[in-house]
Amino acid sequence: MELNLQHLWVYLGLLVGGGVVYAFGIVVYRIFFHPLAKYPGPLLAKITDAYQLYHAYKGDRHLEFWRMHQRYGKIVRFGPNSLSFNSNQALKEIYGFRSNVRKAEFYNAFVHPAANTHNTRDKEVHARKRRVLSHAFSDSAMKEMQRYILGNVRTFCEQIGFVDGGADTKGWTKPRDMSHWCNYLAMDILGDLSFGKAFHMLEKPDNRFALELVEAATTRHLICGTMPIVDRLKIDKVLFPKLADGRARYMAYSKGQLTERTKLSEETDRRDFFYYLLKARDPETGQGFSTPELWGESNLLIIAGSDTTSTAMAATLFYLVRNARALERVTKEIRGKFSDVEEIIHGATLGSCSYLRACIDEAMRMSPSVGGILPREVLPGGLTIDGQTVPAGTVVGTPHYTIHHNDDYYPAPYSYVPERWMAGEANPVTGKATSEDDVARAQSAFCPFSIGPRGCIGKGLAYTEMTTTLARALYLYDMRKAVGVVDPGEGRPDLEWGRHRVEEFQLVDTFTSAKKGPMVEFRPAQKAYLHELRKQAGHQQPQPGPKRPYDVAFGYNGEADAGSTSPPPEELPPLRGVDDGRSIWTSPFSKPSTTIKSTYKNKANWVWLAPSSPWSFTARLTLLMTEKLNLEYSAPDFFGEDVYPLQWSPATAHSTPDIGGLPSIDHALYLFETVKFHLGQNYRFFDEEAFVKHMREFYHGSPIRKASESRLWFVQFLLVLAFGKAFLSRSNARDPPGSKYFVRAMSLMPEITSLWKNSIMAIEVLALAGLYLYSIDQRESAHVYVGQAIRVAQLEGLHTQLPEDELGVDIVVRCRNLWWTLYVMDRHFSSSLGLPMSTQDSDITALINTPGTSSQQDSLLGLQVRLSRLLSFIIRTIYKTEQTQLGDFLEATRSILHSMVAHAREMERTTYINFQSSVDAISKEARHITLLYHQCVIVATRPLLLSVLKERLEKIDRGEEDWRSFIEITQPLISTGIKSAVMTLQILSTDDGLLELFLPFDLEFAYAAAVHLAMANALFPNLDDGPTSSKEAHAILDEMVFKGNRVAAMRKSELAHLETLFGELSKRAERRGLQTLTLSLPAGSDMAPETHDDNSNAANHSNDNDVGTEDGSREGYASHSDRIAVSVAGDAQPLAPQLPPEAAGNEYLGNIGISSYEFLSIVDQMGDPEGCYDELSLPQ
Repeated sequence: MELNLQHLWVYLGLLVGGGVVYAFGIVVYRIFFHPLAKYPGPLLAKITDAYQLYHAYKGDRHLEFWRMHQRYGKIVRFGPNSLSFNSNQALKEIYGFRSNVRKAEFYNAFVHPAANTHNTRDKEVHARKRRVLSHAFSDSAMKEMQRYILGNVRTFCEQIGFVDGGADTKGWTKPRDMSHWCNYLAMDILGDLSFGKAFHMLEKPDNRFALELVEAATTRHLICGTMPIVDRLKIDKVLFPKLADGRARYMAYSKGQLTERTKLSEETDRRDFFYYLLKARDPETGQGFSTPELWGESNLLIIAGSDTTSTAMAATLFYLVRNARALERVTKEIRGKFSDVEEIIHGATLGSCSYLRACIDEAMRMSPSVGGILPREVLPGGLTIDGQTVPAGTVVGTPHYTIHHNDDYYPAPYSYVPERWMAGEANPVTGKATSEDDVARAQSAFCPFSIGPRGCIGKGLAYTEMTTTLARALYLYDMRKAVGVVDPGEGRPDLEWGRHRVEEFQLVDTFTSAKKGPMVEFRPAQKAYLHELRKQAGHQQPQPGPKRPYDVAFGYNGEADAGSTSPPPEELPPLRGVDDGRSIWTSPFSKPSTTIKSTYKNKANWVWLAPSSPWSFTARLTLLMTEKLNLEYSAPDFFGEDVYPLQWSPATAHSTPDIGGLPSIDHALYLFETVKFHLGQNYRFFDEEAFVKHMREFYHGSPIRKASESRLWFVQFLLVLAFGKAFLSRSNARDPPGSKYFVRAMSLMPEITSLWKNSIMAIEVLALAGLYLYSIDQRESAHVYVGQAIRVAQLEGLHTQLPEDELGVDIVVRCRNLWWTLYVMDRHFSSSLGLPMSTQDSDITALINTPGTSSQQDSLLGLQVRLSRLLSFIIRTIYKTEQTQLGDFLEATRSILHSMVAHAREMERTTYINFQSSVDAISKEARHITLLYHQCVIVATRPLLLSVLKERLEKIDRGEEDWRSFIEITQPLISTGIKSAVMTLQILSTDDGLLELFLPFDLEFAYAAAVHLAMANALFPNLDDGPTSSKEAHAILDEMVFKGNRVAAMRKSELAHLETLFGELSKRAERRGLQTLTLSLPAGSDMAPETHDDNSNAANHSNDNDVGTEDGSREGYASHSDRIAVSVAGDAQPLAPQLPPEAAGNEYLGNIGISSYEFLSIVDQMGDPEGCYDELSLPQ
């Protein structure tokens, strides 16, 4: 017996010792030899997940992530197998589309009784659930449910404003703990939408116990998720019995509510969330939700939907009552836009309250509803995050609170500054104006609803609840921080690090957020103040001010310009028939931008696709359609190797230039004339006389000496030879045409430190190099060289009005021509890349055309400048990365079209003078301007097609579409864009020998028009010009490819792939029985309207000798059937001599473009959609 007892003690000792050794080995391995050992983090966190569990139980997990990143840097190891990243790049790489991750084991703790959209880890199951769930969040569903939301918001406003403070409080209520009231509202709304009846928490306390149960359930989920072994072994019931019991009680409560709603569904036609969830089917499988799944999704809506919106509203109120400036401004905004509280509903007017939205976003940044991490598990194959290769099985994530307080994206991150979300607004903390880049940077790290395929599907509902509730509260009540009470939502200096900031709303991390406070008092708003505010708003009219210097610079005749802030020349008729609840997607792509992986080994490992870049438009459109149509990605390699690779080695400053292999002087002069012809008068890079003089000195003197002493001129000479060879080349070689001379020129280019000293020629050389690089599809390099040219030009004051009496007329004219050439290039290149312009218009005072001295060529250059400016303005102002109210978009677009009337009139005047001779045909410059004019129209109207495309893609599997009201009001604009695309291809198809093969502009015009028409043909399959235009587009590209343009070959393959995707969309729409959308093209669109101002209607007024005919026409004017055809080039027909100048010019634009009459007609039709268009015909 004694021997056996000894053996037992020995075995027990060995067991304990073995355990200690094993544990020690695990500790040593995790600290020193684990694949994540190199990453910093708390020692205990590297050893065990108990570190996370402790902070989850304590409720400061979100703050601990922040503290760790403050202490250890951008990447932190917060568990044995877990990494936290604090950057916007990591945010996209972890949570973005096609990221090689899935939800971590953390989410298993949330599953009961069945997985829902939030906690399912299987991607295919999630995709099925999301497709079914999306029915409940469609536009039509949200409209049906808005009345339930408004009913609860009204009750909320009544309850918080009930005056209970007594006579001595001067009308202020007793302090309200707004965390409670926001919780009550959110739960009542979600109960109403999910279970068919509100919980009535706003009115009585009977059901308020459910809030504690929800908090217990989410806290239990968080604790068990942070250390999964607790969930797997079910030891939470031992460790945290109250939490486990609370969760069980909530589940029983919600199950009872669901059972009652299920019974109700057979007796009511109430269309709430449950109705849509019960009826919805997966369009691919036909499968709906089972009863356990219905329960799971309903619970998800209640917990996630109520907790997140209530936290955001409470946080907004917390910060507003502590920031008098913000509270005053947002109150004025709401009370100035609405004259009655019942006007405050989801729609265009509420959507235009930009400062209210900024206040909400800033509150969600400061105190996000989900402040911790959303863990993801890296799948086999690993993942590169922020340049770090992370092995499979690693748990990764970006904590929301931490990145929202990263000063790389948010200067003064601990201050409440709504202005950081509004470009052009002065930041009251930093004292600097918020730029568009600042806003984009802030948005890139903003993730209160997460991002990517797992982003919150209820984001739109949340914003509707928050904006409606807060706007109504601000309209009805004055509010202030409660007086004489301690606010439990405030931090205190004596609390732990992270809770020490008094002016920050403190949250408890329960995976979502628990909160207390803010304590707020309310008082009914003073009616006299509201009345006075409305009276002031009604009497405020824009007053004309003195002309600014840059207004003069862009047109001494005062032409209307969309970039100007001056009031329009005449009042536009009001828009009619616009659905206030309708929004459009002006840029239906990822917000704020997206990246794709670069496959080219010599470049960065990503390619940024700028939100407003036409260059990236094809890639983004292809990604969107491939994803929405659930197709395998098989697009051309958009951003692989360069189409034309180029390399050169810089020569030393004192090396002798190579003058061998140059053409004869006659050949060189011929190449120079070729360059002049192709660049035309719109790109003025040379002092021609000086250039030819240098060239003769080079050939007739000592070439080596000339090349050495005038090194920069010799570089310019080689660039001219490169362009001349390129314009004449028809080779399909791998090297770009003319590259032999271009590479030699670039190798001789002086260093930038000395280059700018020979300033004027340096500007010309840099601009020429930029144009060549842009022509061979090296846009980035081109942008750099043109940017350098602009910097040198600014150093010399070319953007200002230089003094002729000091510098001489010739020098000033040369500088002016060079500046506006750079301006056009910068606007084009920057817009192509989606980047900000190098120079702001407000800094420019150089004149385009000087009074009394301008030639027709100067007028054409002025037109190109103004159209380039207009195009960049359109891209900058219309294209946004989120939904825009339809009314706001139409007003902006209509204003742009109205401003184009002035450009059309100028073109009419110019073309009349150019074509009054029988031997004149349209010049290359006028042809280019006409195409640029059409490009402005296409770009301005394209968002309407994109919006129809996105909604059709979103609803293609549901068949719920209502397009009548949308297309009736937008039809004039859509038809205008289609017409411009058709006319673009017709102009380019003309057999005149003017199709440009090296300069990229004709290719860009053709490709943009082709994509626009391909999209239009897919959405409106009965367009008359559809098949013909497609053939024209391919014929243009084929000609370019045949003559050696390899960039055109790439564009052609991209176009063909897009057309395949559009074809698939059309087939699916037809198979699913979706409406066939039809446009009724404008009747008599090329006829002038009956009444306009005197200048615009010169052609409508008879001359003294005109006699009316029986058919109503005027003698001396060509009838519509006898309309004179003005050719684009080549054999021009003479204009009728009896036509007055503007009528003749209008006749020209009527044939190759859109005349000023038609633009004015379109603007008027948008004010009265029934004026000139037949009623839209849709299948009934």
